[in-house]
Amino acid sequence: MILKGFGMKRRAQILAIFIFSIFILTACNNQRDKIIEAQSKYRELLTTHNEAVEAYKEIKDNSLDEELKAIFAEIEKVKEYNLYEMKPEEIDTLIGVMNTLEESYKGYLDNIHQIKAKEDANLLIDRSFSLKNETGISIDSLSLYQQGEDYKTDVLDCFEGLNDGQKIVGLTVYYNVDNTPWELRVVAKGDESEGTKTYVVALPSDVLNSSDITLVLSYDEESDTMSVNK
Repeated sequence: MILKGFGMKRRAQILAIFIFSIFILTACNNQRDKIIEAQSKYRELLTTHNEAVEAYKEIKDNSLDEELKAIFAEIEKVKEYNLYEMKPEEIDTLIGVMNTLEESYKGYLDNIHQIKAKEDANLLIDRSFSLKNETGISIDSLSLYQQGEDYKTDVLDCFEGLNDGQKIVGLTVYYNVDNTPWELRVVAKGDESEGTKTYVVALPSDVLNSSDITLVLSYDEESDTMSVNK
């Protein structure tokens, strides 16, 4: 009976050790998952931080210097934590701190983008002009767009084309700080054998060195090209 009792105690001890081992393993797995989550959040935070830094370089306004430095100082504090020495609930708290920092950065990013938009708007130079058709060809569509743009608005959309000798007024272009060129996309009717033809005409900035001028769209039959001149 003594041996039997001893055997029952032994099994009870083994069972206790087994349960304790499961508890330890579960705790370790939980901590490992929390560490992975925290590391992932830290990478996201750094990405947002870098976006804000790069965006801030693009504006002249330096009024956010101190606030951005303060947030960066908080990120430096996050780096000091050793995740492997922290409890899961402590890691949760740290993740919450990083979430708050990331939201702050996103708020500053919005502010920076607004400042950039205002600065760019102040740098835009508008030029208004009229365009007279002296091509000898009837124009069905006329799009005015900045080079590189995908969307092209037809300025003749509300008209029945622009016949030879006619003029359209109130056209405006906006030159940015890079002085990006503007172009005209002209769709015109050719003869019966050619059908509709499309021409792309560069609009050099030096042609529009003042507002409220009339430009002339002409056509060279020999080279089958169009050009814009004063």
